[in-house]
Amino acid sequence: NDYNNFDFSWHPVPWEYHYVHVFPSQWQANGGVYYANKKSVKSMKLKFQDCQSIKRQVDMSSWIIPKNIDVSNFDANGIYVIAHAVVCGSSACIDNDQDGICDDVDNCLENYNPDQTDTDGDGFGDICDICPGSDDTVDIDGNGCEDIYEIQCETSFAKVNDNSRCFLEDGLDRWGWTNLFTREGTYTMDLWAGAAQCDITKGELSGEVVVVYSNGRVTVTYNLFEGYELSEAQLYLGDKPYPLTKRRGYTVSPGQYPYNSGELTGLDTYTFGPYDVSRYNEGIYIIAHGVTCSIKPITYSDSMNLSAYPVPFDTEFNLKYSTSFDTDITIEIFDLKGTLLKTFKNYNYVMNMEEVLKVDMSNIDNQMFIVKMTTNKGVVIKQIVSSTLKH
Repeated sequence: NDYNNFDFSWHPVPWEYHYVHVFPSQWQANGGVYYANKKSVKSMKLKFQDCQSIKRQVDMSSWIIPKNIDVSNFDANGIYVIAHAVVCGSSACIDNDQDGICDDVDNCLENYNPDQTDTDGDGFGDICDICPGSDDTVDIDGNGCEDIYEIQCETSFAKVNDNSRCFLEDGLDRWGWTNLFTREGTYTMDLWAGAAQCDITKGELSGEVVVVYSNGRVTVTYNLFEGYELSEAQLYLGDKPYPLTKRRGYTVSPGQYPYNSGELTGLDTYTFGPYDVSRYNEGIYIIAHGVTCSIKPITYSDSMNLSAYPVPFDTEFNLKYSTSFDTDITIEIFDLKGTLLKTFKNYNYVMNMEEVLKVDMSNIDNQMFIVKMTTNKGVVIKQIVSSTLKH
């Protein structure tokens, strides 16, 4: 018989990746392969076939190699056994789901998916991806889907435990504190974000401000806690509690403070000074202002989806986005230094419409980029990376 495409299997497991042929030349003169069904042991003939025409069955339990073969009727001089094996391909691999993709590169280890489709490019094939439209690797809350983030920035002021005075107590029109230091030394002030009306129970402790006052000189350093960044800082030093305007009135507007950091990106520490304050004989007042930002996962009953493909990309990529509510949408692309590279706007987006935006990056050096989608109800942030060098 012609046994082309004959499906068979073998046992035990150590033989899983080998085609084993036994040719008992005296036991079976025609040299056929001997193997047996679990229910009824039978000798069968099988022509030698190459790897492409003999297939392995998924269910390996139906066939076994017989044990304790009776050879008592063979020639008294003994028996001859030839064991032959063929391994297909350049190297064998483990493929538990039998989809033809080795486990070390399979994006769904337990699901048959020979096409390896991964719509959102997060490394998980769609067939086993809990959220195939979002990046499962960015999942702080553990719900199996990509977290949606909101960038929250707040006005922040430093407050020393003693000798601090709220601006509002002096009839000024904003919250914050001026802090008096009458003796040299090292002091640590709390940096409060969003503490409206100088009520720290309404704010967040975002960091510390360290004052080093020594030998008539002052250095002021902002140190933010984990999860916070400083986007700008302004500092006032003087012998009066507040800066003076040209009309000699007090002001607490940070833009009027003498020391200004300018725009900052991604910093959790910043230092002003040292400055000479030796002319102030009765101590110094310090107002330390900053804008602190944090990126936090947020939860809405409404959904916002943003995915990019292909990732990594060569010269262009696609952004697929949708929301479950009507909104204006702004998509911005930044480099890791915070430089805005591209902006796209979609006014009057209609809920549940899946939109695709093609982005050409051929004239921008290869690197990692930040994609930010802003809607009326929050922000989604995604990181993408290019794959080839550009000149």
